[in-house]
Amino acid sequence: MSVQPLVWQRSQLRVVRKLAAGGEGTVFEVVGPNRQTMAFKEYKAKALRSHGAATEKKLLAMVAHPPADPSSRPDHQTFLWPKAVIRDGGVLSGFCMPLLLGTWRKPLDIVDPRARRDSGVANWHWGARATVCLNLAHAVAALHAAGVAWGDINEENAVVNSSGLVTLLDLDTAAFRAPDAPIIRGQVSSGRTGARRSTRPPAATPWKGTAGRWRCRSTSC
Repeated sequence: MSVQPLVWQRSQLRVVRKLAAGGEGTVFEVVGPNRQTMAFKEYKAKALRSHGAATEKKLLAMVAHPPADPSSRPDHQTFLWPKAVIRDGGVLSGFCMPLLLGTWRKPLDIVDPRARRDSGVANWHWGARATVCLNLAHAVAALHAAGVAWGDINEENAVVNSSGLVTLLDLDTAAFRAPDAPIIRGQVSSGRTGARRSTRPPAATPWKGTAGRWRCRSTSC
């Protein structure tokens, strides 16, 4: 599915409150020009200086090519996918995505015995916990089917609701392929970030030992 990318100005957003802050930016609850309450990720100046142009190019493609949501529930979204690109003047500021509502828990709060007790879900039986794992696998598989590699995969970037449904977060750092999108035709935009403990070994460990020596396998070295 392809849609016309939405581009809004930073001045069109009304900030309601700050939700979270991370390495690349800050997330706010905002009201957009369509009067819809959304989440707005505003990038830090340092992140924009290092890869702002590439990020905007990818965000425009992501907004235009949202993946099909495998969830059939009208009150649940599997992906917090970018919905609009936000500029401040003519410069990228960030993007808007759906606002996560309701009560959510981290996957580890469900599968770890001690965490289940501390988070108030000690009564979740093994079948419910297995369903969470299955839903997480289905969500990642749906991303892969859409040509998306979830770059920043870690326990902080997925949440589970009281029904065991999973939502994936922080998708703007993913590697995204849109073969029919003219702005990135035939290209793959690489993800930039990832938790070292959760990233596949070739990306997490760019150093390879050979004959007692270490050499860098990364193109950025």
